[in-house]
Amino acid sequence: MPDVLETVSEQWEPLIVGFACRHCRDDRPAGAAKVRLITLPCLGRANPQLVVRALQKGADGLFLAGGECRGCPWAQGISSTLNRLVLMRRLLEFLGLETERFQVWLVGAGLNQGQTESLAGRINAMEKTVRALGPNKKLRDE
Repeated sequence: MPDVLETVSEQWEPLIVGFACRHCRDDRPAGAAKVRLITLPCLGRANPQLVVRALQKGADGLFLAGGECRGCPWAQGISSTLNRLVLMRRLLEFLGLETERFQVWLVGAGLNQGQTESLAGRINAMEKTVRALGPNKKLRDE
């Protein structure tokens, strides 16, 4: 008789939720697992409550994607978000979540092509990381 846990893990697809600045969002990854990309007017609108709530609602991984501060019309918003990221990481670590499930990237408009890989490339790499970690069971609402 097959092991039930093995069957479930074979069928599991990671859910990745991303918050991206509308100026930096470029393309969706082709063939990636479930990816929900939420566009924000500015990355400065992302706050710890959004991050924790997405994880509670079933996200296995989460990312924030924004542009380089020099190229952003709302550079102050990104700067304040970058300052809050340290607190977000510490909060997730305190809650017992692997920090690899939460990533922040500078992509898109403000960067030269050689400076960063595409948003799709980063999401595909994150999918592999999250798949290796397995489902998020720490913060998920049941």
